[in-house]
Amino acid sequence: MSLTPDDAIWGMAGMLSGMLARTQDYNEPQRRKLLNDCLILLTARKHGQILLTANIADVGPVSQIVDDARLVCYRA
Repeated sequence: MSLTPDDAIWGMAGMLSGMLARTQDYNEPQRRKLLNDCLILLTARKHGQILLTANIADVGPVSQIVDDARLVCYRA
């Protein structure tokens, strides 16, 4: 199954990542990574999927704001 973020997800991911990047003083590479993490989490949420990740350091701050997303974290 292939899931693609729609325009609404892109808009929400942009706002969310921008807000987090400004409050956390992220540099440009960190901002791009954060946008991708937001896109992944919001797309999974929209389609009712669980996001399985070992990347809690990056996805954690996003999941605290998007608290209805289903997320499973593990250690690799």
